[in-house]
Amino acid sequence: MKKLSLYILTSTFILASCGGGGGGGGGGGDAGGGGSYTPAPTINFSSSSTNGYQYESTTINWSSTNATSCNASGDWVTTGSKGTSGSESYTFDVEGSYTFGLSCTGSGGTTTATSITIQAFIYENVNNEVTNYTWDGFAMGQIIYFTSSSYNNVYSDSWVYFYDDIGWTNQAPLTFEVVEPSESTLNLSYSGESYYGEDLNLSLNFNGWNTSETPLYEYGNDDPTYALLDATFSDLNVSIFAGYPTYMESIGIEYMAAAQIIAETPDGSKGYLLPTFYGDYTETSDLPTGTSSMTFQTMNYYHEQEVGSSSNDTYEAQVAVGGTGNLNFDYDAGTVSGDVTLNNWMVLSEFLAGNGPNAQITSIANLDASIVNGQITGNRFQADIEYRSSSTNETIDVGVEANNNGSGNVYVIDGVQKKSLTFNAGTTYTFNHSESHPLRFSTTSDGTHGGGSEYTYRVDTSAGVTTIEVTSSTPTTLYYYCDVHPGMGSDITTVQPEDYFDLTGTVTGALFGPAGKEVGLSMIFYNEGQVVEMAAGNSIDIAFGAGVAFGEQE
Repeated sequence: MKKLSLYILTSTFILASCGGGGGGGGGGGDAGGGGSYTPAPTINFSSSSTNGYQYESTTINWSSTNATSCNASGDWVTTGSKGTSGSESYTFDVEGSYTFGLSCTGSGGTTTATSITIQAFIYENVNNEVTNYTWDGFAMGQIIYFTSSSYNNVYSDSWVYFYDDIGWTNQAPLTFEVVEPSESTLNLSYSGESYYGEDLNLSLNFNGWNTSETPLYEYGNDDPTYALLDATFSDLNVSIFAGYPTYMESIGIEYMAAAQIIAETPDGSKGYLLPTFYGDYTETSDLPTGTSSMTFQTMNYYHEQEVGSSSNDTYEAQVAVGGTGNLNFDYDAGTVSGDVTLNNWMVLSEFLAGNGPNAQITSIANLDASIVNGQITGNRFQADIEYRSSSTNETIDVGVEANNNGSGNVYVIDGVQKKSLTFNAGTTYTFNHSESHPLRFSTTSDGTHGGGSEYTYRVDTSAGVTTIEVTSSTPTTLYYYCDVHPGMGSDITTVQPEDYFDLTGTVTGALFGPAGKEVGLSMIFYNEGQVVEMAAGNSIDIAFGAGVAFGEQE
């Protein structure tokens, strides 16, 4: 059963028609003898949004001319008589499609407006927990987005590749082994009219390209999840980031996203982004060997920038929707061939406002997120990245002795006064200490005695016992101190082990693609040299490198 919440502001104007009477009888449509003609009513009928999450407000507005009354039908809370103008705000408690009809009547007749259909998507919480993934030692690749040069605050025209080696602290540009040229082709066909009325006709056809493939592995997986391909033509450089169909199927996505493609001319004057495809695909064998092919619809971005002499030169970004194409992947040869045709263009602001056949893909507000010390936060989700080692618990006995290098008492651990400690993220440490000298933690040397405050995140205290669970969110430098007496403690260094991590968190909301298909979007975050993968269901404004797929969620 659909449930709606309603807020109403309406007003009614009564229009009276005065006309010269034509002496005696004779009524009818013509006013006769000098009477005036009143045209049929006109109606302006709109809504602030045609789709969104349940519980989010949508306002329906209408106004009319030459009308004396209006009548509502469909999913209004109150159908029947309406004022000739007004507004009503709705929130939708149940997922589904809601249709609103409106007709207005005046002396000139009755006019029925085009009905408004609003799609309400469920606002859902998805708990995603991944445990005991191991570092397999593969080179981990990632595409990082830089905000300094962007098309639309989602994709950048600068793709930077990094790898992580064992030890997680090393990062350097990825290197690619170029194979012998293959007789593969890539055809990109652009046609239509830009937002400014310019004809767009472009066909790029290439043969014999140098290509290389870098498989990208997730932690604990023996088979790659994504592949990064580079192709170099004589007059176009192409970067392809593709997900393996078997991986997409494993997470419940039946439709396969072919790839994200960035193509750029060597002089940098023209760039073509094809980040999102949806359609049908086939494969000849279990990937990552064999081939796959795809016939798809497209949601694409187009960028053309004038080559100028000053940094003030700007470019216009257009959005193309409703295009078609096909791609053929040969994973043994590391090649891709196919064609893409873009022929339905729309300016970016209109697209993001919810207009156009594919608009529901981005009509829900973008996801804003940030990463600080391993904690991911945003307006629709939050998560902690917690690294785990094989030893998850450790007990430390703490004694007290007179200070050998000064006055007062100090803590003693393993026979060492004021010992410097090392914490491993993923380990829980239990300190047994004197009740007269309660041990506490701080990000400031000597804690509250040094002008700082007590650090309490994932810290439990009781008489004679202090426990701290160390995660990747734990500051890299801490200090332990006595809550009662100054000068007793020392410093702690937190390090991240390489062998295990847990990713726990909540993703709120789900994004829907064409024809109600759900969207699977995998984001690879970069956190202090560590590649971390997290699945979410929304568009994002930050660094990621992954395919986008539409399909039925199993």
